[in-house]
Amino acid sequence: MPLRRVIKYFEITAKRLKKLELGTIPFRLSTLVEPFQQAEVEHRLSKRVLVTCLEYEVPVVISTKSVLIRQSPWRELILKLANKGLILVQVSLSSFIDKVSEILEPRAPSPHDRLKLVEELTESGVPVMIRYQPFIPGVSDNEDSLVELFSELERVGVKHLVVESLRLPSKELNFVRKILKERNMWHEVPLESYGAKNESFFLRPSILWRINAYKVIKRLCDKHGIKFATCKEGLYNLWTAEDCCGLYLLSSERVKYRVTLREFWELTGGLRLLPSYDKVIKKLDLEKYLSSANVSSYPRVIKTGVKSHEKKLFKVISDRSLVKRLIGDTAYDRLIRGEF
Repeated sequence: MPLRRVIKYFEITAKRLKKLELGTIPFRLSTLVEPFQQAEVEHRLSKRVLVTCLEYEVPVVISTKSVLIRQSPWRELILKLANKGLILVQVSLSSFIDKVSEILEPRAPSPHDRLKLVEELTESGVPVMIRYQPFIPGVSDNEDSLVELFSELERVGVKHLVVESLRLPSKELNFVRKILKERNMWHEVPLESYGAKNESFFLRPSILWRINAYKVIKRLCDKHGIKFATCKEGLYNLWTAEDCCGLYLLSSERVKYRVTLREFWELTGGLRLLPSYDKVIKKLDLEKYLSSANVSSYPRVIKTGVKSHEKKLFKVISDRSLVKRLIGDTAYDRLIRGEF
């Protein structure tokens, strides 16, 4: 489907939500694709999304490595959305070392340029968080650069950081490893499969390595007054943030949440016993969350999305092996024994 048609559907949905006076889960701009590439200067599709969010008061989360949003008209739109508590900007980093960034992200602005963007936004009252990803052995855990990085994060006003480890198909991972090893920027670490079915196509650093590495990041976050979370990796006992994506930084009453494994973790004492899905849903504040219990009046696209998400989550919660795969077999067993 052409992108402009997708955006048109988004506009129709946004208008409907406004007319019905319904809050919603924030729109993501975007997840796997940079929304502010150079092509945005010509086509301005992301600008059109921001205009729609402003007009119909739809909360929006920007995830970017670009510094294009420092310019007009994007900056002005972001500031207007921030005044209404409707926008959160997530800036991605995997290293604070410019020469490393030049190798891994040759077309992206330098880490220092991205932090300058963060500083300008926070000074203007825009909530900004850091996505420290992909978290790469030997790169993202470099002790010397971490000290400097976190001092800078505190200085520019970052209040939230989420970390997510490198995960790649084995062939691509070997290529990245080769490039970094040639420059003495890779640490050999145990690897494990990524995915619910334990397939070996995608690999990531082992759970125990990640736990130890993330503890270091968490301590630095604590020291510098930054909330910490992980993304799609469990390890909720390490979190100090209310949610992984920093949605709590949005102040608009139109912001709604979807139910995740984290809510089950909190409401069931750490998933030591697999809970009844219906019982957990009944414990939730339905003024805050969207679930199958309260989406009947919503546009179909949101209603269908919420129910589909809930169905998948129910499948996970009903299968101990899936829970183990999502938070790590070894970590799960250690959590049950109360070892960390």
